[in-house]
Amino acid sequence: MQNRPLIPVRRQFSPISLPDEFPVTILGLHSPPPAPVDWLHQHDCLELGYCHQGAGVFIVEDKVLPFGPGDVSVINDREMHRARSSATAVSSWSFVLVDPAKLLATAGAREREVARISRLGGPRFGNIFKGAEHRRVAELVRGVVAEMRDAAPGYRAVVKGHVLALMALLHRGAAGDGSEEPGAGRESAERVAPALDYIARNYGKPITVPQLAEMCFASESAFRRRFKAATGRAPQEYVAYLRIQMATALLESTGAAVLEIAQRVGYRTLSSFNRHFRRISGCSPRQWRQRSSSAAGGG
Repeated sequence: MQNRPLIPVRRQFSPISLPDEFPVTILGLHSPPPAPVDWLHQHDCLELGYCHQGAGVFIVEDKVLPFGPGDVSVINDREMHRARSSATAVSSWSFVLVDPAKLLATAGAREREVARISRLGGPRFGNIFKGAEHRRVAELVRGVVAEMRDAAPGYRAVVKGHVLALMALLHRGAAGDGSEEPGAGRESAERVAPALDYIARNYGKPITVPQLAEMCFASESAFRRRFKAATGRAPQEYVAYLRIQMATALLESTGAAVLEIAQRVGYRTLSSFNRHFRRISGCSPRQWRQRSSSAAGGG
C-alpha cells in the first residue's frame, strides 16, 4: 500500500472577546464536518460543548476522543482542538465560551480557586465527558446552554451558579496537572501524529502496525514504543478502543443494527466485535443500547 502525501495540520490561535461585566457567550448550533481534520484552533478562555446528536471524534492536541449524543466537551485555553463528525451520524453541538476567573471574581477565596482552568487539560485529562457516566456534569453544561440561549430574567445569576458548580466538579475529578506545560509528552505524540491522524479517519478500515510505522518513518519496534508513550496504549489496543467508543456513540445515536455498526467501525465478524465490545465496555452491544435508551427515557 502506497503512502498518501501527509497534510500538515495548521494551528490557529482564535482569541474570544468576552464582555467584562459578564464574560460568557454562546455560539450558534454547529455541525462539525466529516472531512479530515487539517487544522486545529485554540481559544484564550474555557470552551464548554454539548452534543445534541450524532457521533464523531474530538482531536485535542495528541488525543483522539470519541463522542456521542449527550456528551460534553471541556477544553481549556492551552489545548489546540477541533471536532470531526462521523460520516454516518453528523453531529450537532452547542458551544459556550467562558472566563471562569472573571465570572467568579467576586466569589470567596475557595470559589475563586476552582475557577482556575489550567488543571483542566494535559495528557491525562479526558476532555470528553460521557453523559451517561457524568450525568451531573452534563446537566450543568446543558443548563448553561439553555440559560444562555433563552436569556430569561435572572439568567446571568443562574449561569454563574451553574459554572461554579461545574468547575467544582471538574476540579474534584480532574486528572490533569496544573504544573504541566502545554505539549507535555508532545515529542512522542508528534512523531506518531501521522498514525493518529490516519486512525481517526480510517478506523473503519483494516489497519496494521507495519502500515502505521511506515507512515511515521519508523521501525515497528520504535513505533510501538513511541505510540505507547504518546497514548498509553499499544497501537492495536488503541485502534480497538477507538472503534468500540465509536460503536457506543452509533448505538446511542442511530437505530442501525448491531451487525451494521460492527461493520462500520471495522469489524468483519459479529463475534469479534461482540468480544472486543464486552472486554472494553463491560457489557454486550445490545445491553449498552438498552441502558442508553433507559437513561434517555429517565432523563
